[in-house]
Amino acid sequence: MLLERIYDEDLAQASYFIGCQAKGEALVVDARRDIQVYRDLAAKNGMKITAVTETHIHADYLSGTRELAAATDAEIYVSGEGGPDWQYEFEAERLFDQSTITLGNITVTALHTPGHTPEHLSFLVTDGAFSDKPGFLLSGDFVFSGDLGRPDLLDEAAGGTDTRFAGAHDLFVSLKNKFLTLPDYVQVYPGHGAGSACGKALGAIPSSTVGYERNFAWWGPYLEANDEAGFVEALLDGQPDAHAYFGRMKRENRQGPAVLGERAPLAQLAIEDVATALAANEIGIVDTRHHTEVHEGTVAGALNIPAGNKAASYGAWAVDPETDQRPLVLLAPNSETATEMWDHLIRVGIDRVAGYITSLDGLPV
Repeated sequence: MLLERIYDEDLAQASYFIGCQAKGEALVVDARRDIQVYRDLAAKNGMKITAVTETHIHADYLSGTRELAAATDAEIYVSGEGGPDWQYEFEAERLFDQSTITLGNITVTALHTPGHTPEHLSFLVTDGAFSDKPGFLLSGDFVFSGDLGRPDLLDEAAGGTDTRFAGAHDLFVSLKNKFLTLPDYVQVYPGHGAGSACGKALGAIPSSTVGYERNFAWWGPYLEANDEAGFVEALLDGQPDAHAYFGRMKRENRQGPAVLGERAPLAQLAIEDVATALAANEIGIVDTRHHTEVHEGTVAGALNIPAGNKAASYGAWAVDPETDQRPLVLLAPNSETATEMWDHLIRVGIDRVAGYITSLDGLPV
């Protein structure tokens, strides 16, 4: 069995590639929208991506499940749990508690683990070529290294009212009846790491075990004492404010993110054309330079979203593509930087990028 973690430092988000070498089949869990990394991994290992799935309706990034399925002709699987208010609105196979996906000798079993969201699934992985017992848990936003997925995002980002209390109760039950019934040796691979807003104190360790979390995570004593009231109070205390764009991500991920298809290379635009479009307020300029350079002069009204590891995080704060539908032009030093920036922006649904320029010469500064 091949199990690869693909980590996005920008959004502190992990996706997973599970492959069976014997059958040459692979499953991707919680894909991001710039999907080439998964296609490259499949090609490197002589595998075909035959299935894609996700743990829940995400709030912090736009899912690449539909994008990857369209590119690879893979079957889409999503949660059918959570009740009528938490059903995906696009065509896909539904998974319920104990549903399975099979890849040759590998069995991936869905566990309904509500709390962070009502429909949340975790995935228990059994490598049948090695053992008939599960050895790995892809825990999504259920259990992190040292922390738990916050149950208040439905209030913060999805228009709920006091749903955090029901979510916290569900999380307590999920821990008690699902997570803590697993053997201590099961390796836990969470959906986020330190820096994610999907919890309040996520560890930076990329994986853990059931036994380690049972014995050392902050919530362990509450479960051991069966103290649900204390657990709920501790869990909800000090949760950070949700990012403003989370509500948009929830809606789009539930409806089904737009499929971009094969993207043409990002074009370098003629400065004269950019100047004309800018004067007509038909485009927006994104200055990708460090803020110290921007302070020395940039186009009036330009947004400063520095290129690098946090472009999606900053971009989601600065751009709301629902209220401002102008295409963006990126000021970047070269094609590689501009393309990387575009990759980051589409992770949060900022798709309309017209091209790039490498200089402000000829524009009103």
